[in-house]
Amino acid sequence: MNREEKKRATRQKIIDSALEMFAEQGYETTTVQEITERAGVAKGTFF
Repeated sequence: MNREEKKRATRQKIIDSALEMFAEQGYETTTVQEITERAGVAKGTFF
């Protein structure tokens, strides 16, 4: 997997994790920390 593919895969993991968290507990109560933990990425990667 080249660098661009890895970036796309990581971005998709973050998006999928966020959508799951929003569905489970709502947008307002979901934190970046929770999303990144579920996605298995560092918090800095989110930004």
